[in-house]
Amino acid sequence: MARSGAQADARATALMVLGVDKGAALARQRGLDALFLLRDDEGRTSGVSVGRLSCQKPAATPFAEEG
Repeated sequence: MARSGAQADARATALMVLGVDKGAALARQRGLDALFLLRDDEGRTSGVSVGRLSCQKPAATPFAEEG
C-alpha cells in the first residue's frame, strides 16, 4: 500500500509507461499489487494481475460493454 495518493499515482504511472510486460515484471520485483486492464482492436478486454490481485481461476462474468 502506498503511503500517499501521490505515491500511488506515481507508481501507477510508472507501471503504465513501462507497459504490461515490463510493468508487471517491475511490480513483481518490488512486491507491488497491480492490475493491468487491456482492450484489443476488436474491443475485447482482458486483464493481467500481479500480487494479491492474482487469482487462480477467472471471474465468473467477463467484462463487457453495453451498447
